[in-house]
Amino acid sequence: MRELDLLPEALLSNDGSCSPDQTHRTRPSPAPPNCVVRQPDEDDVIFYFHDDAAEIRAGLTSREYRFVFYLLGMLDPDQPEIKNPYFKVNVRAFAKLTGLDVNSLWTQLKQLTHGLCRKQLYICGSIFPSGRYLGLEVVNWLDSYGLYEGDGYLTVKLTPSIVRIYNHILRHLKPEQQNLIPCGPFFKLQSIYAERLYPWANSRRGQKLVKVELPRLRTLLLQSAPPVLEPYHDFKKRAIDPAVNEISEKTDLLISYSKLQPDRSVDKLLFTILTKNNAQSQNPTNPIGSIDPSGRTLKDQPQGELTQQSLALGDPDPAPVQALLAKISQTAPLTESQRQEVFDNAAELGLDFVTGWWSYALAHGKNPAALFCDAMKRKRPLVLPAKRPSATLDKRAEIDWDWKSHLLSQGMPAADLPKDLAQLEQGVFQRYILPEHRRRLRSRRTDPAANPHQATPPAAPATAA
Repeated sequence: MRELDLLPEALLSNDGSCSPDQTHRTRPSPAPPNCVVRQPDEDDVIFYFHDDAAEIRAGLTSREYRFVFYLLGMLDPDQPEIKNPYFKVNVRAFAKLTGLDVNSLWTQLKQLTHGLCRKQLYICGSIFPSGRYLGLEVVNWLDSYGLYEGDGYLTVKLTPSIVRIYNHILRHLKPEQQNLIPCGPFFKLQSIYAERLYPWANSRRGQKLVKVELPRLRTLLLQSAPPVLEPYHDFKKRAIDPAVNEISEKTDLLISYSKLQPDRSVDKLLFTILTKNNAQSQNPTNPIGSIDPSGRTLKDQPQGELTQQSLALGDPDPAPVQALLAKISQTAPLTESQRQEVFDNAAELGLDFVTGWWSYALAHGKNPAALFCDAMKRKRPLVLPAKRPSATLDKRAEIDWDWKSHLLSQGMPAADLPKDLAQLEQGVFQRYILPEHRRRLRSRRTDPAANPHQATPPAAPATAA
């Protein structure tokens, strides 16, 4: 580590006061002998609590947020009670775990520790009577800090209010309200919105499918009380999408979400939360974006694709929906948002809703893909016309030409060809077989020589000269 000169005394805070306007500063005393010195690594966990039990709201920056959770990670998760308010942070270990440059970190540490002495937090949660802490509701984080750059460490002292509130939460916390956050995935995050969303998602990783009201999500990500009432589209673009994408890319969780009320004002969102190991084990072969049934390579998908997550939640067997998507892609390629709508509908309305609409679109739509995607987006109920099985069977009985070669010429994989025409899907029959059959009938009427089954007329008898 590059050795730098010690910071001036004016940059070191005094125990019990951290006002920037203070004129008298004491010289930094040696670090207290009984500091918390345990340094977490990426294999450790942070003992935290479910946000429904207790919530700490504070307008912190991303690095301040990581520093606070690093302090919590220094506590023994088996005995997380804070018995000593003094913490001794190894700066090199902190930089290694958080991915920061240790040479430029001292200036940042001076700024964030000074900021934590001034910034306040709001305490609430169901663990408190009437949802509020009986003592001070707004308190500061740190009482004092000291930077020892030559020795490679810094010390901080938590305020007595923080120690008292944290220990009060631990004493009243139920086992199901504990939230053990893995250090490795958490400290890979860079966005403050992702850092706020990850503890919430981590505490719900066993639920998989989670409904959350939009005002609650605003409070969680924006840390404001009352929540900022900005348009949903702006909130989605600024906070939700970046947090979901970063968590799915950098951590062990795969997260996706969808609106519960399409084409209306958004009040609730449906989140899908999976661990990556579980998502891969549920579909180890032929994932969407790898190889379709015909053996052709489809568009590669990045790790943590949203489509994979919702399928694993909505339907325990994702293979039928994946096979349907492969067939649809042969007719018209779908965008990722359109694929996601198919997954959501399969989860909410069932597989029959999705497959029924695709068969109906093939049979009745000039542009089947457009009709199908519009139905998936609007969740339109499928009303089927009265069936006429006798007429369909009669039509199939009239087919006396090589219909298998015709389907192969239209792009259907040989593995999907049924052995008998009666086993062919009704939508495929009406879209591909019937039009070709009618064309052949018209051709036979206009050109009898083209009909191999028409008998040759007998020759006229010869007349005497």
